[in-house]
Amino acid sequence: MTHNTLSQGLSADKISPLLTDQFGTIELLVFQTIASTNDFLKQHQHPSPVLCIADSQTHGKGQRGKDWVSPPGQNITLSLQLNMPPSKQPLPPIALVCGLSLCEYINSVILKDQRCQVKWPNDIVIDIIGPERRTRHKLAGILIETHKHQDQSINIIISICLKVNTDHSPNASIAQPWTSLSSLTQKKHNRHQLIAEISNAIIKSFYRYIHHGFDCFLKQWPAYDYFYHRPLTIQTETGSYVEGIGHGIDRNGRLVIKDKSGREHTFSSGSIQCNNH
Repeated sequence: MTHNTLSQGLSADKISPLLTDQFGTIELLVFQTIASTNDFLKQHQHPSPVLCIADSQTHGKGQRGKDWVSPPGQNITLSLQLNMPPSKQPLPPIALVCGLSLCEYINSVILKDQRCQVKWPNDIVIDIIGPERRTRHKLAGILIETHKHQDQSINIIISICLKVNTDHSPNASIAQPWTSLSSLTQKKHNRHQLIAEISNAIIKSFYRYIHHGFDCFLKQWPAYDYFYHRPLTIQTETGSYVEGIGHGIDRNGRLVIKDKSGREHTFSSGSIQCNNH
């Protein structure tokens, strides 16, 4: 396992020994400050699996062009490049596979008596009960980007931003309620250990998906699906609206909503409103 230490806040020497080598050598890059771990891996293609980590990210890329900005010494911002051989496995479920893996790890190792869930397609959220009502708070985000080679193999870049030790103070740049592991557990967490264990969990799930497909993850989905059995309204890309109850996902990772007549609608994208929030 090779590594390059470029950060004072995070140490590759403390992460590298904890990373799995079950699926081959992983190149580890750790930066003190970087514009975007995702952009770095896209601009510097590597033949082998690569884990790129930044203590501080200034121009990170999120879903629909939103920024992922992370101050130094607080959160986890990482991008993991993995190589998928030519395959018939559909790509869209990879974000859901990663979300399931991340939630399973956080719930079992960190939270234990609380539960975060996947807000389809790529956010990790948790409901927090306030003085007047229950409010959804974002804990992490996942972004998947791909690059196909001439031999039909695919480089997949899995980017994760997880709020770890951030104090829960107002931030005008964040449009939605959010929380962090330290806010939920009332203690600080070792980011070196978290980075390694989360990366190991994602890598293991990724190769399980490649070899066994998405079906083996579908049974887990309802327990981690934030929209499951909740009243939803989705605005499609054409501007039309569909109302119904969240009914899970299909085998291609598409959201399923059942309307009041019992008809099921599937969606690959769209703007979703959870009607009890």
